[in-house]
Amino acid sequence: MKKKGLPYPTIEAIYNFLKKKKIYAYTADELANELHRPVSTVRSALRKLVSSKKIKFSIVDGKKYYYYVKK
Repeated sequence: MKKKGLPYPTIEAIYNFLKKKKIYAYTADELANELHRPVSTVRSALRKLVSSKKIKFSIVDGKKYYYYVKK
């Protein structure tokens, strides 16, 4: 039985993409454009990555979330 709503390929793609970048942080929209995935899928994958503490995020100007991997 397939687990519903868990975008594992997207999670791996986002994590590997952010790991390759040194210092740069991305918003969810920028990641969706870079990886050619739907924004909603990218957002849910980012939530799962943040909750598992694999990536970090910071809030800029009180509205933009930037995601990155802390080295």
